[in-house]
Amino acid sequence: WFVDFLRGALSGPEVNAVTALTIPAYWACVRLISQDVAMLPLRPVRLLDGVGSETASEHPSYRLVHAEANPESTKIAVFETWLSHALIYSAGYLEIQRDGAGRPAALWNIDPTRTRPVRDQERMLWYETQDHQGRPIYLRPEDVLVLHGLGYSGLVGYALSRLTSDALAATLGGLKANAKLFENGVIPSGYFTHPGRLTEQALHHLRQGIADRYAGVENSWKPVILEEGMKFEASGLSPEDAQLIEALRHGVENVCRLFGVPLYKVQSMNGTTFASVDALAVDYLQALLPWIVRIEQELDRKLVTSPERGRVVFKHSVRGLLRGDLKTQA
Repeated sequence: WFVDFLRGALSGPEVNAVTALTIPAYWACVRLISQDVAMLPLRPVRLLDGVGSETASEHPSYRLVHAEANPESTKIAVFETWLSHALIYSAGYLEIQRDGAGRPAALWNIDPTRTRPVRDQERMLWYETQDHQGRPIYLRPEDVLVLHGLGYSGLVGYALSRLTSDALAATLGGLKANAKLFENGVIPSGYFTHPGRLTEQALHHLRQGIADRYAGVENSWKPVILEEGMKFEASGLSPEDAQLIEALRHGVENVCRLFGVPLYKVQSMNGTTFASVDALAVDYLQALLPWIVRIEQELDRKLVTSPERGRVVFKHSVRGLLRGDLKTQA
């Protein structure tokens, strides 16, 4: 019956990439991962013949991945959007704008809802997108930076909102049920009894008066005034009785489990002690590392020229994420 209760609360559209973002924990995980990875220092590095490396500050892509991705946006803004698209949709895309010599000159975000990999009659890979008028544009794969998670083809990943729609629907249903309770004043549902028989007009005035005076959050906790021997009989369930609070907590845990984010990162301290936060920070790094490696490898493939392959690579600085706990630092 509780599942039916949640399904009844979820009366809106089915869960998709947009409605999933209305779940606070889902939004928090997407924001955390995309922001934390995008703000990490990133630079092209030249590997020396001996041991060690040096920053390739003269490389044409240095400015793009370090400070300014294009004339209109900073690196962190473009990469944050790129990664958030990869987390929300099946993939995130950046178009590489090149100069006359073929060197990268700018990186531009592409709408992931209008972009997809396609193959021509000769089975050559292209990326189909659209201009502002909806006309198709075909981009060469070497001019598109593609970022995605686990998938089935190697070209795109699974869209979490679609793959886990049932779990997210239950979470969204719990949130809507909770909102409905607040909308109705956070009081148990019930019914009024009257010792006599009300006319249709009197019943209409009674309903209207109750709705005007007691419905809504702004009317919470107002004393109910009953006249002519009327009584109120409670028939509904409190949030505790309906296990709604537990369901909401379980929804947060489910979302964090999807992204590999520790609960404390979304301000849910359930079962977490302050002594364990430092150790959990290392666990959070495990959620970020796959995305860090994916970004580095994609940049190596498409921002480094053939003569530079194996000598120039892209590296994030993750020192701030590797500090560990206080005992490790000591």
